[in-house]
Amino acid sequence: MNSIKWQGKKKPLLLFTFVLCLIFLPLVFRNPARVGMFISCGVASVLTMGWLLILRIGCISLGQVAFLAIGGYTSALFARHLGVNPWFGLLLGGLFSGLAALGIGLVVLRIRGLYLSISTFAFAEVTRLVVASWQFTGGHGGIMEIPGFPPLYIPGLGTVKFDSPISSYYIIVAITLVSGIFIWGMDHSAIGRTFKSLPQNENLAESIGINPLYYKVVSFVTACFFAGMAGAFTAHYYGCLYPGSYTPMQSIIVQIQGTVGGIGSVVFGGLLGGSLMVTIETYLLNVDVRLVSIFYGASIIIVTFLLPDGLLSLPGEVTKRWSRFKNVFSYKN
Repeated sequence: MNSIKWQGKKKPLLLFTFVLCLIFLPLVFRNPARVGMFISCGVASVLTMGWLLILRIGCISLGQVAFLAIGGYTSALFARHLGVNPWFGLLLGGLFSGLAALGIGLVVLRIRGLYLSISTFAFAEVTRLVVASWQFTGGHGGIMEIPGFPPLYIPGLGTVKFDSPISSYYIIVAITLVSGIFIWGMDHSAIGRTFKSLPQNENLAESIGINPLYYKVVSFVTACFFAGMAGAFTAHYYGCLYPGSYTPMQSIIVQIQGTVGGIGSVVFGGLLGGSLMVTIETYLLNVDVRLVSIFYGASIIIVTFLLPDGLLSLPGEVTKRWSRFKNVFSYKN
């Protein structure tokens, strides 16, 4: 693939610069609407990184939004009915989403191709219908008045209140960084190399002692765990949940974001695709809602034909085409 090849010496500097930008971003753009957009970018990035991790094993999931809903409703219900601390609710949301992914994964990950995608798509729709029809989850009216994150004592900063968009922004940044570091480490480990081998020849991998289902489940559960954490965060950040926010179309949007960002890098492709697409979508919503659907449709068509490896491959493609141009020009002279 023609993805960006980071040089070893530049990685720490680039990572430090990236984290530094995330820290100061809401301090430069203090408008609550802008900070809200940055928060949406963080949630989208977590979902997209997870989708790309599942894609590593050769599976296309169309049900990531279901695990976002499971995480959100789990944390909200525990907080509303049992008084569970929302900070602990983040872990509960991830845990319940992971358990749901484990149960579903042991079944649907045994099949391949289009049937797997249809199964995950159906699971997302069933999940939405269940929370919409179950009175315990609020039905179509959803859940209101979900408690927010309580103050937290942070060494060096004292007691910090999370009652503003800027303070909430740093929560999703922390979730995004933790999920990104964990997924990056997994993708670049021995288990990550096994992930990449499965789409090549699953039968060959099985013949040499590799259990494909085990590695598929590990990838699937990991991605859905972090999706659940992101869902729990949205529940306490917005203070309300509605079944209509978790349509299967949202899972398709996650797929488009991951494809546009670049499948060559799980983390950087997820961050780029999720953040860029949400940012453009936000500006288009202020112009005309209909432009959003046109934008996503046009994006996937353009990327499919011109940049199959996503935007991360753009520098490599430009360099390659420039080299060809120079060679042709030199030959003519």
